[in-house]
Amino acid sequence: MHDDSTGRGHRGVLYLVVSGAPAPEGVPALVGQCQAAGWRVVVFSTPIGVRFRQRYPDVRIGMISSRAWQACIPAADDGETVITRRELRDLLDRVCELLGGDE
Repeated sequence: MHDDSTGRGHRGVLYLVVSGAPAPEGVPALVGQCQAAGWRVVVFSTPIGVRFRQRYPDVRIGMISSRAWQACIPAADDGETVITRRELRDLLDRVCELLGGDE
C-alpha cells in the first residue's frame, strides 16, 4: 500500500493481487469500498485467475478456515452446490469438472 497524501484527490494507491485463487470472494466489494475511501486501486491477476473469473463469474470462493476452502456454485433453481476442499487447487479443479471447464 502506498499513501502519498499529496492532495491529488486520492489517499494513495492500493495494489491488490488476485491469483488463480479467486478468493477473494468479495474482491469487487473490497475495491469499491477502497475507492469510496479515496484510494486509487490497481488490481493484478494471474492469467489463470482472469480466465477463471471470466468463465465463472457467479462462483463464490473463499477460505472458510485455516485449513479449508469452499466454493458456492449457483443453480438455476435458486439453490447452490457447495464444495469444500483442503487445497485450493483441488477445489478449483472440482469446480471446473462440475461446470465443464478445463482450467
